[in-house]
Amino acid sequence: MRFFIIIVLVLFSTNSFAHHPGHKVEVAPPLPSVNLEIMKDSVDGYNLYIDLKKF
Repeated sequence: MRFFIIIVLVLFSTNSFAHHPGHKVEVAPPLPSVNLEIMKDSVDGYNLYIDLKKF
């Protein structure tokens, strides 16, 4: 049973069941960026600010 589990894990970790090959996407400068900022709210909880650039 242990051998069967190992075989299953190896098959799933190597993407043996993938239907489409991976495609590499080359990125040229300027590169996109994501900036996150979390600030404590004055009333209750937290505020999350997401700044996306060059998408």
